[in-house]
Amino acid sequence: MIFWVSSVPFTTSTKTRGRSGPVVVKGDDWGGYRSERGEITRFVKENHVTNLMVIGGDAHCLAAGNGEHTATYVKGGIPIPEIIAAPLLNSHKSAKGGPWSQGTSGAARKSEQLGYGLVTIEQDQTRITVTFSGRDTNQKEHVSLKVAYAKRK
Repeated sequence: MIFWVSSVPFTTSTKTRGRSGPVVVKGDDWGGYRSERGEITRFVKENHVTNLMVIGGDAHCLAAGNGEHTATYVKGGIPIPEIIAAPLLNSHKSAKGGPWSQGTSGAARKSEQLGYGLVTIEQDQTRITVTFSGRDTNQKEHVSLKVAYAKRK
């Protein structure tokens, strides 16, 4: 199992590049870096990396995606699931990244005290299963994702 920790969301809508490089867009994410994002996705596909999950940050919300959107970054791409568990107890809430297949929670809800993301990893003879639960401080689950990866021989 490989967890890639990114300081900003990897899952983003496509944003265009300017003549002198990436267009500066509101929000910190990989959307302004299409060629670099495509390069990473191609590397994952060409090297048969099938057990990768991104833990993204700086999104100010709870969110999860099953990778269906990242599969569109290159022709014949590969899904790369991503989970976001922020802002912990920060009162600044605004969603970044996405679209998130499993949804998002916490954006613009000033009264909601977001807590944390709980990741559980289980394995048996044939697969590794990663379960994400984005919860508030009252243990209420707002976002969840479960992904099973085949074990390599």
